[in-house]
Amino acid sequence: MKRVLIVDDDRATSAGMADVVEEWGYEVESADTVKAGWAAVSKLVPDVAIVDLKLPDGTGLDLLHKIKETYPDVSVIILTGHATVDSAVKALKVGAEDYVTKPVDLPRLQVILQSIEDKQMMKQEILELRRQLQKMGALGHLVGKSPRMQRLFEEVEMVANTDAGIFIVGESGSGKEVVANTIHSLSRRKNKPFIAFNCGAISPTLIESEIFGHEKGAFTNAIKRREGYFELAKGGTVFLDEITEMPIELQVKLLRVLEEGKFRRVGGNEEINIDARIIAASNRDPQKAIADGKLREDLYYRRCASAWRTFRSSRTFSCRS
Repeated sequence: MKRVLIVDDDRATSAGMADVVEEWGYEVESADTVKAGWAAVSKLVPDVAIVDLKLPDGTGLDLLHKIKETYPDVSVIILTGHATVDSAVKALKVGAEDYVTKPVDLPRLQVILQSIEDKQMMKQEILELRRQLQKMGALGHLVGKSPRMQRLFEEVEMVANTDAGIFIVGESGSGKEVVANTIHSLSRRKNKPFIAFNCGAISPTLIESEIFGHEKGAFTNAIKRREGYFELAKGGTVFLDEITEMPIELQVKLLRVLEEGKFRRVGGNEEINIDARIIAASNRDPQKAIADGKLREDLYYRRCASAWRTFRSSRTFSCRS
């Protein structure tokens, strides 16, 4: 039986909707605040959360953000009696499955729930097929049957469908970019660009322009505006290979961008919002790189606190042709 959580401080609406949804064969729980809703999500991990946009201690968008960050597979329907185009767009951008206005059109809600159920069943079928391929020694762009590769497959699958930052550690030629590309191809960003950039393969004076872009006239030979990799990614993934080769002063700027979610082109004043997942890699041990002054400690540990995952690549896999 599928679990549905209704978060609405209007008890009459919540109770009436719960009765109908139960008749459709769902198991229903209710909450009336953002705090109570989050506690219920954490305890139950429902298949679907129907969340009112206006709650006594916050907004449905607040709860939607938290759910999608921690439980990306939970589908969220935003419910409101105060519908606006702006709130609808915001909800859908954050990841809401749909947007329903009060009074609730019950036949439409039933169609939405059935559609969500169909999608989730399809996801399960895809996961099962993927597991079968894993046993045969393949996951995305990765190939390998060894126990180490199977553990790597599990780790990749665990983080792929989140927006967690990733730090991949491995020797040169061990396939760090292959791991990063596989994570991207299994994520919700898979239909967006995967932009790979080797920080050690370009002059330190040009790295900032490559990553952030530049405005016309920002420096000699800057004859026109140029978008950097963060802009080109446009909802996808940016892979910063050999990040420990990035100049320390630029690592400071990168940290600020990751914390604020905004950046400026070289020579520009306009702040641009970043919508890209960051995966970094190095052939150096991060702790030693910090000790050697090659990696800023605050960048590494600040991002660890925000869910950097560290993978140690193995030489035992290869790219699929």
